[in-house]
Amino acid sequence: MKPVLQVKDVCKTYPPELPGGSEIPVLRQMDFTISRNSLTTLLGPAACGKSTLLNILAGLDEADSGTILLNEMDIHSTPRSRRTLVFSSQTMLPWLDVRSNIELGLRVNQVSAENRRIRAEEAIYQTGLSGYEKHLTMDLPPGLRQLTALARALALEPEILLMDEPFTNLDAQARLVLQKRLLRIQKEKPRTILFTTHDMDEAILLGDTIHLLSPRPGTITTSIPVELPHPRSHHAMTHPTFIQIKKQLMDILLV
Repeated sequence: MKPVLQVKDVCKTYPPELPGGSEIPVLRQMDFTISRNSLTTLLGPAACGKSTLLNILAGLDEADSGTILLNEMDIHSTPRSRRTLVFSSQTMLPWLDVRSNIELGLRVNQVSAENRRIRAEEAIYQTGLSGYEKHLTMDLPPGLRQLTALARALALEPEILLMDEPFTNLDAQARLVLQKRLLRIQKEKPRTILFTTHDMDEAILLGDTIHLLSPRPGTITTSIPVELPHPRSHHAMTHPTFIQIKKQLMDILLV
C-alpha cells in the first residue's frame, strides 16, 4: 500500500533576523512516510522545527528544497482542506458557539447547509461535545475549546490531520482527557494523523510510529515502531513494551 504522505529531503532556512546576522537553518533533510489511518508522532525539543514542518505541510510556509507528496501528488497541487492543521494555541472565534465554530471551515469551503449539519454532528459526537453545541467557546474551559478545534478539523474530513502540540497548553487532567478522546477516535474511525509533541509519554501512548528529531536544524535521527496493542488506553503506560520504548528514547536523549 502506498503511503498517504511522503516527505523527502525537505530543508528550510530562515533569513537573518537582524542585518548582518546569520541565516537560521530550521530543517535539514527531513525524510519519512506516513501510512493511511496511522498516527505518527514527531518527538523533539522546543525550536527543533516541528511547527515549521507542519506549517509547510499545511501550506502556510514553503520548503527551500525537497519533495512532499500527498497521495502521490505534489502537496502544493492539493487543496489545503485536505491537510488540516490543529494549533497548540486557541483558534476558536469566541463570539460564536461550538457548532458555528465547527461549521466555519465547511462554510469557507462552500459545503451545503445540509452537509455542514451532518458533518458537524458527526464531529461533535466523535469528540464528545454533545450538549455543548450552543455554548459560546469563550465560556468553555481550555480543554473543551481545544476539542472544538479538533472537531472543526475532523469535520473537514482531511486526507491528513496535522496536530501541532495540541495538548501542550492544557493542565494535566485536561491533557489526559483529550488523549483519551483521540485514542477513542482512532479506535472508532481511524484517521491519518501527524502529531508533534515534546512529551515522551504522549508520543509513545498515541503513536504507531515515533520519529525522534534532533535539535535545530531538525532532522530525524531515529524511528521507532510502537508495537502496543490496539485499542489503547492509558493503562498501556504500564505495558512492558511502553516501558522498553521509553527506556530506549531516554538512552538516546540522555547521551
